[in-house]
Amino acid sequence: MSYSFITDEIITTLRVNHSKTDFATESIGKKDIVVKFFNPYGPGDWWIYSIDDTGMIFGIADIFEPEYGYVYLNDLKNNNIERDMHYSGPNTFEEVMIQQKGR
Repeated sequence: MSYSFITDEIITTLRVNHSKTDFATESIGKKDIVVKFFNPYGPGDWWIYSIDDTGMIFGIADIFEPEYGYVYLNDLKNNNIERDMHYSGPNTFEEVMIQQKGR
């Protein structure tokens, strides 16, 4: 099996999440993580929930401290960030924040 930075199936799920979530009023704390990326050369982990039509993804980034935010998917790809193909949890954003702040 060859490595794929992101699959069509993942993109479809991210787009559905973007279209059905009101980010202004809705918490994503209990939402499931769709995909995780990591920096194989140093600090940096990204747990992603959605993507808009411009390629802007939303989730938690933890480079030195975990925080919710946006980044362009291509920025991750262009900086040699990799998809964690064996990610097994935590499953929700709330669980990620608890884990990352407790480390």
